[in-house]
Amino acid sequence: MKAKLICTLVASLLLVATSPRALAGDTWVFVHGACGGGSDWKQVAAQLESKGNVAYRPSLTGLG
Repeated sequence: MKAKLICTLVASLLLVATSPRALAGDTWVFVHGACGGGSDWKQVAAQLESKGNVAYRPSLTGLG
C-alpha cells in the first residue's frame, strides 16, 4: 500500500515537472517522508532544473 502511494505521488510530480505549467524560474521545495531523504526527489528535481527551475530537496536528519 505504501509503495503504491509513493509511486502514485512520484508519477504525479513527474507529470507536473514535465507540463508546460512548470515555468522556468519557479522555485520548488520537496520534503521527504518519515523513512526517506532528500535523494528521494532527485529525479523530479532534475526534471525541474532542466527547465530552468530551482529545486530544493533537504534531508531532515536526526528524526529518530
